[in-house]
Amino acid sequence: MSDGADREQEAGGDTSLNTYQPLSSVAHRLKVGGPDLMDFEQRRWISCVKKNGSIFLSSRDEYKAKFILHLRCLRLTDEEIGKVMDAEEPPYSLARIPNIIGCPVGLPLDAGMITVEAVLQIEIEDERAEAGLLLLRANGKTGI
Repeated sequence: MSDGADREQEAGGDTSLNTYQPLSSVAHRLKVGGPDLMDFEQRRWISCVKKNGSIFLSSRDEYKAKFILHLRCLRLTDEEIGKVMDAEEPPYSLARIPNIIGCPVGLPLDAGMITVEAVLQIEIEDERAEAGLLLLRANGKTGI
């Protein structure tokens, strides 16, 4: 399998390997409410499967929902998120978002903005995110 196919598979892109979990379990893992995930489905960002009165989400759609939550943390509007979801396929990259929506993206901080690149670095070092953020502030690596 090629490197691209491996990344897509890890990102939930290969539907033959998708597993399905109850919506409530996915919501719990993502720390959101079930209605939030149903809102994502209503906006056609993800797809739920209904069977025997229960609602399930594929691993691919869980991955998509997690990315959507990252976009909300970046304070993108629903319209901007829709543009990103229309333009992107797994594996997702936060680095392409400014080109898709046509403006810089960042998180507000006391000293300015933290760039998408800085967010990516924090995600890579997830367990040290707070220390990484403090390091970014101390080094003055804020601003767009």
